[in-house]
Amino acid sequence: MIKKITYVILIAFFSSCAQATKRKNPFAEDVHVTKNENHKRVKGTRFFAIIPDNYKYYPELKRYQKSENHYVQFMEASTSFIQSRKEMKLEESGIYDIISDIKFNNFSGVFVEGGNLEANKEALLISFGDENFSTIVYSQTGYHDQKGRLELIEILKSIYYDKDIKLDELELANFTFNKGITQFKHSVSATNMFVFSENGKEDAGKEFSNSIILGDLPKMDKSELKSYTENLIRKHESKGIGLISPRLKEMKIGVYDALVLDSKMTHKGTNGIVYQVVLSNGEKSMIFIGTAYTNKIDLKNKYIETVKSVRIK
Repeated sequence: MIKKITYVILIAFFSSCAQATKRKNPFAEDVHVTKNENHKRVKGTRFFAIIPDNYKYYPELKRYQKSENHYVQFMEASTSFIQSRKEMKLEESGIYDIISDIKFNNFSGVFVEGGNLEANKEALLISFGDENFSTIVYSQTGYHDQKGRLELIEILKSIYYDKDIKLDELELANFTFNKGITQFKHSVSATNMFVFSENGKEDAGKEFSNSIILGDLPKMDKSELKSYTENLIRKHESKGIGLISPRLKEMKIGVYDALVLDSKMTHKGTNGIVYQVVLSNGEKSMIFIGTAYTNKIDLKNKYIETVKSVRIK
């Protein structure tokens, strides 16, 4: 899988804004929440939370935001929290003020907090789950905003997670597509990226599974599409993915402007193919990345047909 969505990566991303501060641990005791009429479901997720009315919801980010520097963002994945917690190595970073293993509605979890005076950011994060799923709720406010910090803590402590809800994994996506062409099953989602693979959740985290990744992108013109795609190629190569004679084509697919990367590849000694397409209707964009390590010719043809079935909302 070209873009491996794991909690290790997400934690590392959030740690970039953290450095030691002096705060009291607000999650020193176990948290038990009962859902009530004040809870709102965070659309596109299994989270419920009590959110003040002056927070605006941004569905493409699964984020409730009061201001650019004050928000709470929700993420979930069908990967093991227990395994992820072992791999986080938070204690070794030395950049957090608080790292506390917690019990959150009987789920194992961890609370992390750190601040950055120069960037005027205070970050509070909880992550919890079990052997079959993981969550991250990341919140941020101003470094000196004690009132804002307490407000975020109240939101975090109000969270209720119903892991038995059956979701439409594309509820908030800005596109639809025909899942029947590949018959791949939903594997994992993170923010606005959706992964489907032959064996679904069983393939989550597997490096060489045949899979497709689809995701929302912002509005892009033709030059931005090209710049974005060229940057992705560099990212693939920086991760040790060798693209063999990559072909980059500008074309029309249906009514959409498209930039297509069609290439053989090699990764850690394993040969495969990648078929990557960025589509835009001038107002919205989306990305498709299909990779295959077996049945490569057949799957490439199915990837081509799947892209043709995409409809941007």
